[in-house]
Amino acid sequence: MKGILGMPVADIRAYTPFSVVAEKLEAMVALGEANSRMKDYFDLAALATNLRFDGETLVEAIQVCFRQRSTVLPEGTPLG
Repeated sequence: MKGILGMPVADIRAYTPFSVVAEKLEAMVALGEANSRMKDYFDLAALATNLRFDGETLVEAIQVCFRQRSTVLPEGTPLG
């Protein structure tokens, strides 16, 4: 398949919003109080404000991310 100017169509890979939330939350938990990535907090607030998330799908994405990174999922509010 040809795209603009006869060039091949680009294959663009991207994270789902569920995966973005899971990755940012995992980074916050893994880094704890050493987390200096304030943009992650802003990003999570913006995502939560502007998108609707299915709870079950979000929980699954978070569990998969933490499991893949061997990070313990906290029972309470994480530090950071």
